[in-house]
Amino acid sequence: MKLKIIKNSKFYYYFLRYLIIPIYSLFWHSVLNIYSLLVGILFKIKNFDSKYIHFDNNSKKLIHNNEYFDDIANKINQNISHEFIQEKIAKIQSQNYKEKLNEKNQAMALNPFIINLFPELNIETKKKIIEFATSKYVIKTVTKYLGVFPMLARIYVNLNIPTDKEPRSSQLWHRDDFGYKNLDLFLAINDIDDSNGPLLVIKDRDPLKIFYRVKKEINSGLTGERGKILDSDFNYLSKGDKNDFIKLEGDKGTGLWIDSIRNYHKGGHCKSKHRIVLRINYMTPDSTFDLESKKEEKIEWFNLLNEKEKKNFFIKQLFRNRSILFRN
Repeated sequence: MKLKIIKNSKFYYYFLRYLIIPIYSLFWHSVLNIYSLLVGILFKIKNFDSKYIHFDNNSKKLIHNNEYFDDIANKINQNISHEFIQEKIAKIQSQNYKEKLNEKNQAMALNPFIINLFPELNIETKKKIIEFATSKYVIKTVTKYLGVFPMLARIYVNLNIPTDKEPRSSQLWHRDDFGYKNLDLFLAINDIDDSNGPLLVIKDRDPLKIFYRVKKEINSGLTGERGKILDSDFNYLSKGDKNDFIKLEGDKGTGLWIDSIRNYHKGGHCKSKHRIVLRINYMTPDSTFDLESKKEEKIEWFNLLNEKEKKNFFIKQLFRNRSILFRN
């Protein structure tokens, strides 16, 4: 009881914010990720004049009318036919898909609403995505935010569909519990509005980062629902006003950079139309996410690059293997 009182006190808040967090942040950058820090410094020196996106001392940024984003969104959109989408919608709604989903995410299996299209895109479209994900513009943006050089962790082209059911799993408020810091790009591949489940994130910068959790998490015991929070129980850094949130909505090519570890977010609960979003995730070696499970995918991504890019030191660092220390 005494511990609970202390943890709810102003003293504890200031203790975390002004002592524990700065000390841990220094440890994270300068000790835990020292190699990535040095590679990041070299990368920024070599690409001193390259463009990048500034985050203005926040951990999320909504991007409109960006030529790089518009270009890759158009290329992906042009290579996804109506027939292909209908085929994937039928797959999501199939009993076989539901049974396979239940092995990994029981909560989502109750309400199947999403599938990754990336594995079945044509080779040229995949190449364009990998070239974009490894471009100087994108990697400098990520390195500037993280403060260390990243690892390319996950790439999805996610199709979300309406289901006429209550939101489950990632459609509920949550943070991605994979460590201390990462960065995601969510990029609209078709137009997004309230009818097709825009991604929402709290607008304000979280002063306690990962060192605070909303207390009323769902306790269903289902995989895929740990750490999820219902709208009715969520009021962190927000009073529920629409102006308290950043929303990924707009024409295709609209993007949202977000540190999904530090920011509560939700999305993909489509009402009447489907949604397609490119998601590219960058992590650091200390992540608790099982990066090794993506080894075969990352080999495939790397092989899509041209020979010159494969020899580039910094691109190879994006695909590097973690040390035994971090793998275990």
